[in-house]
Amino acid sequence: MSGRMDQEVALLEESARHQPRRQPRSVQRGDGEDELCEFAVPHLQSGRLALDETVVDGFEHIVDAFLGMLHGGNTGKMIVRDRAEAWSGRGKHSRGSARGAEVRA
Repeated sequence: MSGRMDQEVALLEESARHQPRRQPRSVQRGDGEDELCEFAVPHLQSGRLALDETVVDGFEHIVDAFLGMLHGGNTGKMIVRDRAEAWSGRGKHSRGSARGAEVRA
């Protein structure tokens, strides 16, 4: 049986020698980044472009938020914030809920 395995290994090695090597595909940092920033930053600052994310208040709801994310119950990012952040007004663009968890805007 080792003779057959040797043949298979030899065939695989021969095949690998004749296949062109694939070049890794990559995106150069900065490709369009400057143009995106020039466009998006003013719109984000003015409020014409808003982040769409689901914010769940309270660490006690983290499991519900995680399960909601797995089942598609979020829009954009799923963010769980503690009560102190909720009352400080962070996350003004809060929308949605995670399986009945409390959400504050």
